[in-house]
Amino acid sequence: MKGILHFRPKRLKRAAVLTGVAALAAAGLVLGSSQAFAAAPVLGTDHGAVQITDTTTPGGNAGVYNSNDTLAWHTTEACPTNYTGSAALYAQLPNQPGDGQDQVSGPIPVVTSTFSGTFINAGVPTTIADLQTIYQDVNGSTIEFYVECYPNASLAGVGEAVMDEFATVSANGSTFTLSNNPPAGPATTTVTVTAPSQDYAGQPITITATVTASANGTPQGTVEFSQGGQSLDGGVPVSLNSSGVATVQATFNPTSPPQTYPILATYTSSTPASWPSSTGTLNLVVTAAPTNAIPLTVTVPTTGTLVLTVNTAGVAFGTPTVTSTGLATTGTIPNGNVQVTDTRNNYPGWAVTGQDSAWTGGSPLAGTFSGNQLGWQPTSGTTAQAVAFGPAVVAGTTGTGGLATAQTLAYAPQGLGNYATSGVGNGYGVTNLGASLSLLIPLTAPPGAYTSTVTFTAIPSHA
Repeated sequence: MKGILHFRPKRLKRAAVLTGVAALAAAGLVLGSSQAFAAAPVLGTDHGAVQITDTTTPGGNAGVYNSNDTLAWHTTEACPTNYTGSAALYAQLPNQPGDGQDQVSGPIPVVTSTFSGTFINAGVPTTIADLQTIYQDVNGSTIEFYVECYPNASLAGVGEAVMDEFATVSANGSTFTLSNNPPAGPATTTVTVTAPSQDYAGQPITITATVTASANGTPQGTVEFSQGGQSLDGGVPVSLNSSGVATVQATFNPTSPPQTYPILATYTSSTPASWPSSTGTLNLVVTAAPTNAIPLTVTVPTTGTLVLTVNTAGVAFGTPTVTSTGLATTGTIPNGNVQVTDTRNNYPGWAVTGQDSAWTGGSPLAGTFSGNQLGWQPTSGTTAQAVAFGPAVVAGTTGTGGLATAQTLAYAPQGLGNYATSGVGNGYGVTNLGASLSLLIPLTAPPGAYTSTVTFTAIPSHA
């Protein structure tokens, strides 16, 4: 028959429908109601077929029908046993939660044999175009029509959904086609997170997220990488390349390798209608980097020298003044006139001593007095590490006092000292020394010019 659309039988499962549908049938149907149904028709038992007739354009145009054509329908079989009290045709827009199911025919009583109906709403013929006013997103989408059979009259009781078919509406909403098969579901995306097979502590690890889709080509958008709630991409999501791949580099330093780090890659779609966002995870195991050792040996020889440099320029004392113990005067050996340069790498330490000879002179009478009449206070300019001064020597004393016997000007103890921070041991480098001199001339010394010599000695080690 021209204009008759044949539905192949579907395998449907029971779907619970509220008994309140009966009230709609009695008062005339209202499209777009918020009537709730427990489940949309899905695959289940097999019960006959449905035929839909285009009563406006019989035969259509090569299977393409106008959305404003009026439609009729009938079945080729009765409703299943125990569900023959009544039946009706319903419409649902798949994959659109909240739109609900709408009754698009009057109730058919006593469906113990084949039955038929028309697409009506409150007694007025109903078209696909009418449904477009109910489902604002129907254009370019698919409507499912299905028969619901009930055990009681007036669509009462728990129904069973049977015999469905799918009408796909054109993008501009002007035409529709029918199919025996349900449309493909929405595209799904999968995020696969990978890393090299061996991931080592302290080394940059490249983490890769590959996003694929079940339809609509290669997904585009961004991926945010994180670990334990901490961003691995500096808070700037990484854009997918043309192959749907994003990468980030991260370095992990586990306290006791191996250690597992849960990595989360969150894909945000640039076109949610084509590719829904999704996430992927990876348990990244970071191990200690493999190591091996080659022993190396070397013997460092003892190097360097100890050099004492003395400026032999003389020291002239000032005019003595008379005190109760003698004639007192002072002089200065400038800092640097005694210089110690130690470049030895075994850091044995060193000491510099000074000893004054006897003073001789006088005119016209010859005179002399002891080197103990000379004393000093050591001074310095620059010094090497750990250099210390000898004690002050008081002029005019006996025993260990005075400079008639050798006295320590400065010294550096042996050892490394704070080598860890300075890089050198004690006494290493250049030390510039000097002294403030004091001379106490005996009151009995004949007048005239007197001379003496201070001899400096470098001792090459010091405990």
